Amino acid sequence: MPPPEVVDASGREIRLDTLIGQGGEGAVYGIRSSEDLVAKVYHRPLTPERAAKIEFMSSLSNGILNQVSAWPSGLLLAKSGRAPVGLLLPRVKNAKDIHKLYSPKSRLTEFTRADWRFLVRACTNTARAFGAVHATGSIIGDINEGSVLVAPDATVKLIDCDSFQITGQGKRYFCEVGVETFTPPELQGKNLRQIVRTVNHDGFGLAVMLFLLLFMGRHPFAGRFLGRGDMPIPKAISELRFAYSAMRADVQMDRPPNTPALSIVGDEVAFLFERAFAKQMINGGRPEPQDWVQALTGLEKNLIQCRANPSHWHHKAVSCPWCPMEAATRTELFPFVSLGGEVTALDLTALWRQIEGLQSPGPAPNIQATRPAPSAEAVSVANSFRRANVLAFAMALVIGGIGVFGGLSAPAPLLFLIAALVTFFGGRRWLDKSSDVYKFRDAEANARNTWLRAQQEWTERAGSGAFDSKKQEVLRLKALVDHLPTLRKSKLDQLRTSVRQAQLSRYLDQFEIDKASIEGIGNGRKRTLQSYGIETAADLLSTAVENVPGFGPKLCGALYAWRQSVEAGFRFNAATGVDKRDIDKIEHEIGVERRKLEQAVRNGYEELRQLHARVLNARTQLHAPVEIAYAEYLQADENYKAVSR
Repeated sequence: MPPPEVVDASGREIRLDTLIGQGGEGAVYGIRSSEDLVAKVYHRPLTPERAAKIEFMSSLSNGILNQVSAWPSGLLLAKSGRAPVGLLLPRVKNAKDIHKLYSPKSRLTEFTRADWRFLVRACTNTARAFGAVHATGSIIGDINEGSVLVAPDATVKLIDCDSFQITGQGKRYFCEVGVETFTPPELQGKNLRQIVRTVNHDGFGLAVMLFLLLFMGRHPFAGRFLGRGDMPIPKAISELRFAYSAMRADVQMDRPPNTPALSIVGDEVAFLFERAFAKQMINGGRPEPQDWVQALTGLEKNLIQCRANPSHWHHKAVSCPWCPMEAATRTELFPFVSLGGEVTALDLTALWRQIEGLQSPGPAPNIQATRPAPSAEAVSVANSFRRANVLAFAMALVIGGIGVFGGLSAPAPLLFLIAALVTFFGGRRWLDKSSDVYKFRDAEANARNTWLRAQQEWTERAGSGAFDSKKQEVLRLKALVDHLPTLRKSKLDQLRTSVRQAQLSRYLDQFEIDKASIEGIGNGRKRTLQSYGIETAADLLSTAVENVPGFGPKLCGALYAWRQSVEAGFRFNAATGVDKRDIDKIEHEIGVERRKLEQAVRNGYEELRQLHARVLNARTQLHAPVEIAYAEYLQADENYKAVSR
């Protein structure tokens, strides 16, 4: 069928070229006279209101809008009858749906150079595009994964702009549709046809889009509900159950397994997500595009490359979140990056020699000291105490002797005996030096505690415990490095014995759940599956779907039935053999593991050198003060023993 005949608003004929694509609403054609424009022709003539909206939108067109969106540039009329039937749009070249970028599986094939830096930059550009639309007084409204296209340089284009809410010339043209997984809580379940959208409403959808990009396609409201019953995404949104929030326990939610924490984006971006999804922001206060641009620009400046896997970039304040995520899910998150700069076998041999040459410093040397004699003061106190006893006894003996042998009549002898006892004990008390004894006792206790602390520090810092433990750890790393060739051979052998399974998995990976029509599996449930890493028919080979909240036997059965219907079209080709991509993947995995281990060995060697130097330095610096502490303890101990005999 030939393309329809159309003219622009001035009556100039626009000759349409080949059909580019079509949907339920209309078809998109190339234009013979321009490589920069396309024509969108609706299946039915436009209403006068829709035509007026497009005409007004074209009057708002400017350079910035055209950079970030496919903004209508004019109205198209049927050549015969001049009924409004479509619009002219900028041609979007070499750009793909944003969900192909944030989905890890499609990213590997559709965006082969996209690491996390690229995703952060795409986020920044998405926020800029939203800001450009808002600057015209317009609202995007229908935010969804098909409304944003991303180019290979991370620039973005907003499409389907004719659905935006436009205000001007005393009239408001509503955005009548929306996707529930991007719709803010205050609009969930409402008829959107006559609702006035706001920048704050867009702020929610923008935050969801940015979260999907930064968190590997995981939806911020798809998590594990810790209460009773199911918690589909629209319900979680309406109840503000942000699964990654620092306060998620308060709303009985937790992140799905093997997903990174909100902290991976840094404090500033994390705070914006908390604001965007907070109850307090429903009436206003969600982050606006310029807030995101500023925070995301700062995030990109703070990214560093993972030392174990050069495909990974992460915030410098946290350890790489992608390494453990890939290990747990056995899914590559980013396209392969050549490792380069690996340590050669010769380098490793030399490194092992250096490690083995670092001998253990051995246990901390014993602290030697000769036990001293009591101090003169201690001897004086001890002697004075003995003299006091002798003197008191002598005085009591004299008085008692007078009473007994002095020939005195009763009751004088008894009184003298009593006086003798009083004299003995009173004299001892008067001549008592026990306060000096207490002083020596306290001095001994203090000196003993000081010595014990010094001894513990000496043992820990001047001993070889930490060095010996680290060396054993490095030797275990060496064993793992030595085992890598065996591990590589085992994995390659396993590939050769599982060629059919590998072909089947790759075949099933072509069928995305998002594009499939599966009974009971709507857009919300598809987003939930994606948040649990289930994107294609290949992901349904395992029973992982049965652990996804809200997926009981009926829904799981529907998914398995769909997978089986897809699998029925698979044909095994024995002649193909092992797919080179599978071999490359194993070589990459082994290379990453080798790099990680080699880096750990290098770090271990540096730590060993530092520990060895630290021990020797501690022995030099601590020996004298520890020796003094020991000598002071021995002196205090001898003093106390002398006065307490």
